[in-house]
Amino acid sequence: MHHSPFELALVVSLPDNLERRQYVSNVMAREEIPFEFVDAIRARVEDVRYSDIREMDFYNGRWEYFRNPGYICAVIGCRQSHVKALRLAKERGVSSVAIFEDDITFAPNWRKILASAQRDLPARWLQLYLGGQLFGRAMTISPHLVKADKVWANHAILYHADAFDLAIAALETVPAEADVALAKGLQNLGRTYVISPMIAAQERFKSQIT
Repeated sequence: MHHSPFELALVVSLPDNLERRQYVSNVMAREEIPFEFVDAIRARVEDVRYSDIREMDFYNGRWEYFRNPGYICAVIGCRQSHVKALRLAKERGVSSVAIFEDDITFAPNWRKILASAQRDLPARWLQLYLGGQLFGRAMTISPHLVKADKVWANHAILYHADAFDLAIAALETVPAEADVALAKGLQNLGRTYVISPMIAAQERFKSQIT
């Protein structure tokens, strides 16, 4: 039996999606990762304001979101749900938290790669992405750790406690998708890292909270 590499692992998931919850429960059991569910928030289109979405890349700040309200609600629900998970971690007083979405899957030998990356993290790190899309400049720190300019994806992020308030502020104030908000409000501090090779991916059915 393995010891969990995470002080606290949270999985953001809609409470009424029992099939998805069963899927991710099976994944976490197989990988021997103790976790807790955080009930994801389902936003309502009638509550969406232009100011909530004006920097969304896909819509370029136009009112066209009415043509696809489901997507916009998913974006806002995603931001709110990750804030909820970060607030829970802050309340628990943990030194770090791993936040996953419910479509997570892990690569073989991921524990060994993660342990190597964690050993090489500098003292002032804020985020460690276990998976995602890497943009901009990247600096190799060690065989399994890269310092990143920008990373997009929300399905598997390890946060240092020093990042909790910063991430919450970014997600609550930047009117864009969650990964864009984190890029603009947290990753720009230059303390974000990515595991190489990436050890967490998303299953094809994709998270329902985006």
